[in-house]
Amino acid sequence: MRWEEPHHPGPGLQLERHHTPLHPTLQHKPKRPRQAQARLQALGWSPVSERGPPTAAIAVLASAALAIAAAVPAAAGTAGRTPHLGLNGYGAIQLGSPPRTVRAKLGDPLTCFHLGGRCVCARATAGTPDLTFVFGLDGRAGLDVLFTESRAVAGPRGLRVGDRIGRMRRLFPHTHRLRRPGYPGFERFSFARGSRGLLAETRHGRIVMLVTGKKRFLAYDEFCA
Repeated sequence: MRWEEPHHPGPGLQLERHHTPLHPTLQHKPKRPRQAQARLQALGWSPVSERGPPTAAIAVLASAALAIAAAVPAAAGTAGRTPHLGLNGYGAIQLGSPPRTVRAKLGDPLTCFHLGGRCVCARATAGTPDLTFVFGLDGRAGLDVLFTESRAVAGPRGLRVGDRIGRMRRLFPHTHRLRRPGYPGFERFSFARGSRGLLAETRHGRIVMLVTGKKRFLAYDEFCA
């Protein structure tokens, strides 16, 4: 005797259990009692199909999926957005801000070099890339200049330490070389817009330091000696 898998005899045969042809997945299953069917409908199941998921659940899941899909790119965009060094400051930190404001907006403590009882040169102790804030060059307590020697800090228009001076000239067509070169073997290039400016100190044609802030203070030989 050979074993054969049971199969449905076909819609044309009228057997004792099959008065009407059913869906293949339901032909060998007993029908649900009316009471159970009513309970399922009360829970939100569609009366059209016994196999379908609850319509209310579909709506909830769809809404949740749409909310997650909308939130993830926004969160990713916020998380990946890094402050950059600009002509007016660093991210939300504007020129003229006192040390306590810079500390609050950074969210990190500052290590200050004090002169005459005032913080004149400060660096964040954690969380912020290699960046130095210079205060009080005009006799007030506000932020006057920022500078970095780290390529991790993005400067104006994406300019960074390590870039060739030719890139600065392309990004800032009115860049000019300063007559005071600074230290032997170094050159300085400057760009100004109104009372704000950008200075790049270079060696062998590559930027080794970026300075932004108030134009009249950019040519200082030493910011934090």
